[in-house]
Amino acid sequence: MRGLMEETLKERSLPLSEHTTMAMLRRHGVLSSAELARKVFVTPQAMGQIIASMERRGLIQRRPDPSHGRRQLAELTPAGLALVTESLEELTSVEQHFLTPLSPREREYFLTLFTACVEFLETHPTLPGPGDAEAMPPGEDGPVAP
Repeated sequence: MRGLMEETLKERSLPLSEHTTMAMLRRHGVLSSAELARKVFVTPQAMGQIIASMERRGLIQRRPDPSHGRRQLAELTPAGLALVTESLEELTSVEQHFLTPLSPREREYFLTLFTACVEFLETHPTLPGPGDAEAMPPGEDGPVAP
């Protein structure tokens, strides 16, 4: 799936990491580099490079955070919003292809489960360490066999 997505984005000279960053900005609005790094699951250093590349290409712009003197906030430019909107539409066809073997009911169930996983990762961005199992919320005690 990742390979199909990367191939689709390559036609627009858009690395998957940049697309994902722009999709997060489209979804959440203005974010700091640290917030983006957590949401995209990359290091802060990698996110700095991603942001710098997109800023040079006019896809995002940075501005000072009025509530925090040293922090910079990133936001999509109109060109960035247009590009991520178009690429999201193209990636929808990749997702549809991926889901082709599933019945409509299976697709709905898969998307429900996948959405739950994504929402969990957004609220629990780091893996628990050894001995942290008791810190997991009830019902979240690991993989469940089908």
